[in-house]
Amino acid sequence: MVVQFHRYGMVTVEAVLLWLLVGVALWLAAGLGRHVQQQAKIRQTEDQVLTLREAVLAYRQAVGRFPTGRADGDCAAVLVLLGQEKSSADRLTHWLAGRGGEMVLYMGDAPAEARGSVELSSVKPPAGLSGADIQSTSNERRTTSSPSPVLSPQLLPTLAHDPWGRPLRYWTAAFAREELLNRIQMDQSIPIFQSAGPDGQFGNDDPATRSDNIASDTALMLQAE
Repeated sequence: MVVQFHRYGMVTVEAVLLWLLVGVALWLAAGLGRHVQQQAKIRQTEDQVLTLREAVLAYRQAVGRFPTGRADGDCAAVLVLLGQEKSSADRLTHWLAGRGGEMVLYMGDAPAEARGSVELSSVKPPAGLSGADIQSTSNERRTTSSPSPVLSPQLLPTLAHDPWGRPLRYWTAAFAREELLNRIQMDQSIPIFQSAGPDGQFGNDDPATRSDNIASDTALMLQAE
């Protein structure tokens, strides 16, 4: 009896250890999966803000000036402008055509109005665009440009949000805080598109919370390395 009890006791211990090992392996696999997805979102955001930078440069080339920003950094009205100018809209359309599927994949937890892709046409136009905003964008357009947008307004929410579903910001020299202003001035006064990054915090006053912010100027430097 003693030997039998000892044998069953060892079997129980081995089973517990096996389940513990399986649990640890599953935990590590889940953590690795989250890390891989997070890194994919970071790379996609870098690609996105770089595309927006290219679009705003194309807009300046065509119109002669950068789109006017806002004090709160909201970029919805700016994207309306970029979508109305063919040269900038072409760059955005090309990026959407190549990345639309990934946007749908990574924006599953985003608000409905922030989702969209080239294949999805049911996305509502971006919220927060007032009549004054629309009038402001129309005033900035060239008289020779088409009255109809080149890029469908239904796709603007996709461009205006990062893969975490949070709004991007657009900073010009007129409205950027000191740190960003210095970077803009050192980069030929080119405006900056910025994402709050994985933690969702821009961290204006806390360097620790803005360490993961993703901006078009820094993404360009990383790409050049």
